[in-house]
Amino acid sequence: LAAAYALMPYVAVRNLIESFCMPFLLWGVYETAKAETGKSENPNRSWAWAGLAFGLAFIIRWQAAAAVLGVVIYLMYRKQWRGLAVLSGFGLIPVLAQAVWDWRAHGVFFGSFWAYIQHNLAHSRDYVVGPWYRYLLLLLGILIPPFSFLFLAAIVRWAKRFGVLVWVALAFLIIHSVVPGKQERFILPIF
Repeated sequence: LAAAYALMPYVAVRNLIESFCMPFLLWGVYETAKAETGKSENPNRSWAWAGLAFGLAFIIRWQAAAAVLGVVIYLMYRKQWRGLAVLSGFGLIPVLAQAVWDWRAHGVFFGSFWAYIQHNLAHSRDYVVGPWYRYLLLLLGILIPPFSFLFLAAIVRWAKRFGVLVWVALAFLIIHSVVPGKQERFILPIF
């Protein structure tokens, strides 16, 4: 349906990091859902692939950590401790590789991440700033009412059946709603 609204074809031809991290987020969520629901022949392998995918999404776009936080909270809520441990261990592989690369290339362990944080703290109000509910209004508008209201109501109903998807999207939306800088492209991975 998002493609019917011409959002996804736009994303498919863009090289923004918001678009480039999407396949890795989707891969991680897919493997998490597969392992968590018991539809994986080898759950540990699925947890490992999910961790690797989330780690790659994180080093491509730091804000993907919001989605990963949603997965972590969901797994803690479901008491999936073994899955969380395997996912975290394999997720740290690309993250630590990036940290070591930054240390070797720039002399600072995880230097690119800290430079990004410092830049955003210094320039948080230089970009489009909006109220906390701006993205919620955007989603309601872009999905075109009345369908958008029905869709949001369905998400509430789906929370139990499609838990990890809802938790990931909700964590991503909440964290991005709190941050002052708000551009529409920032929440593209939510789709």
